[in-house]
Amino acid sequence: MAIRYPYTHTEFISTKIEHKEIPIAPNPAGTKPVPYKNYLGNHYVGTKITLDGYYTPFYLIWYVWEFLGHLHYITYDFNSFITNIAAHENPDGPNKNDFTNYLSSMIKDSNTVYNKHIYIHFQFMWESCNGDEEMWNTKLAELRKAFNTYIQKRMTDYEDRTGDVHSVFGQWKTILEPIYGDNWGSYLWQCTNFDELGHFISEHNEFFRQNEDAKGMVCKLNLPEEKQHFGKCRNQQLVNIDEHNNIVIWGVGVKHNNNTYVYPATPDVWLTGSRAILPSMKRHTSIFPNDPTSWIDECKSKDIKVTFVLLEGDLTSSNYENYTLMENPQNIIVTKNKGETMLITSPAKPVCGKNESLSDFTDRSLVWAANAHRMLQQIAIE
Repeated sequence: MAIRYPYTHTEFISTKIEHKEIPIAPNPAGTKPVPYKNYLGNHYVGTKITLDGYYTPFYLIWYVWEFLGHLHYITYDFNSFITNIAAHENPDGPNKNDFTNYLSSMIKDSNTVYNKHIYIHFQFMWESCNGDEEMWNTKLAELRKAFNTYIQKRMTDYEDRTGDVHSVFGQWKTILEPIYGDNWGSYLWQCTNFDELGHFISEHNEFFRQNEDAKGMVCKLNLPEEKQHFGKCRNQQLVNIDEHNNIVIWGVGVKHNNNTYVYPATPDVWLTGSRAILPSMKRHTSIFPNDPTSWIDECKSKDIKVTFVLLEGDLTSSNYENYTLMENPQNIIVTKNKGETMLITSPAKPVCGKNESLSDFTDRSLVWAANAHRMLQQIAIE
């Protein structure tokens, strides 16, 4: 996929910008320089983005610069950028290190957990333009407008819920009001950092929104922390999200009376939580927070499809490595765990047939008793 500005920081700043060799989206009419704070924190959870190689963080930063309007000022009005936008380490005014500090803070901020979402969104946005600069300018303007609407709604929702001014967005308003007056809400895009831009794109982009919804539903499950072997598939997570943002679960199927009863392929019992000085371990026999139907219905309400990859094998064992894939399951009914499935599918107590020998009946009764004992043991575990 084509990258809008596929240049290293040295080539981009010293050559492309200095010699004005690249097309840049113009800032909207009425845009003025807005002070921008350097990011001084650390994204402890986020990591460097490398989707398109070592220099991907810079490709990402160039997109964000253009969104913020900084790229226009850096290229065509560097004096205004240094004087009015870049943070000054010297209280008396601009310093020779201001731009270096600004770029360094951008590199640190690009390690946000949202960096892939931001980068991929801009990449697809640019790809959809087929190199048409006017189309790109229009799409960028629409994205800025959507961002303004999104932030103002979050501000209003927060104030309605808490009665307080949002700690971050309230500061943005304080910066913008003296510059734009009552029109401050049209220029919120000039204040964003990587986290807030990424949060917006995760909501604004339908694919990412569905992905976040799917992650949220998976987080509601009580999942075993260790990977397992399922048939020939080694070291698998019990639950995954596929490329279409649907949830895929390894399960065991039991065919009974023209139905296939399904339970997640978990250990019989497992623990989750912390083993720290003050342990908070929890014991589980089912992945579902309440019942499977409620959880699956909530997934459906978010347009998330739940699919089971079904195995079959010796139900007395939880060693799913020896199971095989089930073919042609029909009328799937999901249960909370193995115990519930066994309770439903176990045969009734045998009755001696009219012409059945006592020996045969005894054999059938012993088999039933053994199976019933295993089932009671399973239920006792739970």
